[in-house]
Amino acid sequence: MLRWTIAIFLLIGAAAAPVGAQIDRRAVVESATADAVNRLYAQIAPEVLAQGVTVKQLIDATDGQEVNGREILWTTLQRAEQIGGPRWIDEGSCQVKLSIGGAPVASALSKIAVSDPYHSPVDAGALQWALRDWNQKTFTATGSSNGLAPPAETRTTAPPPWPTDPGTAPAPPPWPGDSGDQPATAPSSGPSTRPQPAALIIPRPPD
Repeated sequence: MLRWTIAIFLLIGAAAAPVGAQIDRRAVVESATADAVNRLYAQIAPEVLAQGVTVKQLIDATDGQEVNGREILWTTLQRAEQIGGPRWIDEGSCQVKLSIGGAPVASALSKIAVSDPYHSPVDAGALQWALRDWNQKTFTATGSSNGLAPPAETRTTAPPPWPTDPGTAPAPPPWPGDSGDQPATAPSSGPSTRPQPAALIIPRPPD
């Protein structure tokens, strides 16, 4: 009888051990997604808008004001499209890849400048002109999580603080099939490199 009792306790212990060691996969994915959003911001922050003002300077100037620029941009980046499903590196680590077009980002930046002209360091009209080609941009970033996501009861929907120095976070391993996060893509604004047609020379008629 004692032998069967010990065997039953061993079976119960073996069944309970994996439960306590389980990873909250949803929390891991949420953490990787939040990391991808931060990396999207790190790409967008250095972009020069108008009058020499960067995105980061616009966000810093309007952060915490009545029109919270950081929250407006963060909400927009939260709507970035997830490319494929989470890529699981191991049981507790995964990567999430996000992509967002320049048009919704430009709309958010314009909203910030128009809604808070007092704190905005750039004129709203000049900003809208500078953003006219952003519909041709695309921002892509890969976020990662090592399974150390905070418990569900401590997570919040409030925007996290942006990195003080965008771009300093170590890059995650490259996503299969590409070389990692992709910078914004848009037609070059420099001089055209296409060959120009030869000048047409019309002979002068005889006198």
